[in-house]
Amino acid sequence: MHPIDYVVIVLMCLASVGIGVFTSCTGGRQRSTSEYMMGNRQMNLLPVAISILVSFWSAISLLGGPAEIFYFGSYFNVTAVGITLACLICAYLFVPLFYPLQIISIFEYLELRYQAKFIRYWGTGLYVLTSWLNWLQQWLWTLGGIKAVIWSDVFQSVFILIGLVAALIKATIDSGGPATVFETNSAWGRFETFNWSLDPRVRLTVWGSSIGVMLAWIPCYGPNQASFQRFASLPTLAKAKWSILLNIFGVYFFFALLAFVGYALFALYTVRGCDPFSDDAVSSINQLLPHYIKYDLNIPTLPGIIMACILSGAFSTTSTLLNSQAAVTVIDFVQPRWRLSDAAATVATKW
Repeated sequence: MHPIDYVVIVLMCLASVGIGVFTSCTGGRQRSTSEYMMGNRQMNLLPVAISILVSFWSAISLLGGPAEIFYFGSYFNVTAVGITLACLICAYLFVPLFYPLQIISIFEYLELRYQAKFIRYWGTGLYVLTSWLNWLQQWLWTLGGIKAVIWSDVFQSVFILIGLVAALIKATIDSGGPATVFETNSAWGRFETFNWSLDPRVRLTVWGSSIGVMLAWIPCYGPNQASFQRFASLPTLAKAKWSILLNIFGVYFFFALLAFVGYALFALYTVRGCDPFSDDAVSSINQLLPHYIKYDLNIPTLPGIIMACILSGAFSTTSTLLNSQAAVTVIDFVQPRWRLSDAAATVATKW
């Protein structure tokens, strides 16, 4: 990559950290657990909805989506139906269940429901262990609490959008234009979307992509500390529901972008008569997009923007886990044992 590409990536990282520093120095300066962990429950709807959306769109999604379309066709797009069903169930079942409780850690519900502290700790343990590994990358973002995480997610969503659009436009131009992309994918049957087979050995069917994906995504949007902490930061139950429902539109939008990037790359390499994976140019199909960036994006700043897009996908996920892990650790472990004051609990959550 050109040196200016590295400048773009560094600027993206510094801007994300700057958001954490800025939010730590404004408002109530994150001195209470209510502000630090829940934004005083006065956050705005759109940033929260965007934050929930990008929290579950990791770098793996951004790399794997186009590769899935490239190698297996449009069957992957049906999974958006499953995510839609999951959003509807969570918005009308889990949000009305958790939001009125005015709790901070979602595991507090277990203690309230079953009157047993052991069950609460049981659910928390694995979450803390898997999340703790992220603190090395993200410690500065903890200064700004949930506000910093939400606004960082919004900022990174812009990079994700710009990166995907840039890759789509460049790959479409390189392949010969939109007509070539459509004709090539149509001729190779890449637009075939619905497979109604009941054979469990088939890789992707309508049933697995809808019902199976729905069951997989309900734990992401509903009984999940990361999403709960976001929709619970909104001032009303109605806005909390909408923060989940708006994800339906975001999911279809991002699925469309990832699919179009995959179609464009398929047309490009088909016209060239090569396949990076079959030709051993890459060792994994998930390396398809990085391979294209490395060898075809020769416009300065463009590779940097797309790499920043991929890094943004990773950062949005890890910052989400870190902030949620801090809340769970203090509320479920530290606070019950040492009975900290609100100010002390806030300091403990930061560090």
